[in-house]
Amino acid sequence: MAIHQDSAIYALLTGDSTLTALLSSNTAVWKNQAPPGSAMPYVIYAESGGGPDNRFAGSHEDVAFSIKCVADNDANGLLTAETAAARIGAIFNRPASVTMGDSWVERATTVTGQFSYAETMEKKTYTHAGRIIRLRADK
Repeated sequence: MAIHQDSAIYALLTGDSTLTALLSSNTAVWKNQAPPGSAMPYVIYAESGGGPDNRFAGSHEDVAFSIKCVADNDANGLLTAETAAARIGAIFNRPASVTMGDSWVERATTVTGQFSYAETMEKKTYTHAGRIIRLRADK
């Protein structure tokens, strides 16, 4: 698990005023799942693949994360989720620049994919839209 990358991802997401303006609050970002009853829209990020990169000596990681916005379609959720997903892509499509906890340093971050889907639960429809990012780091 890439625990040291969590704080960097959280800081990038909550530190972007364009993204947080789309969310229910400027801290509506959670790892793995939002707490029950959380106000929408919000962002969830989760490790979705990768791990230690053993091609080089030393400590290296190459980890993929899915980062998505979840929004209620009754409140213009499709547009909000898609707009937030595009912003998530812009946040992570940039030169490496983040120092992470425990002496880890970001080596490269790229957006490797995008997704969008609807979910209906109890007669309500929600849109999930986001990006897959690949974050490589060294210690």
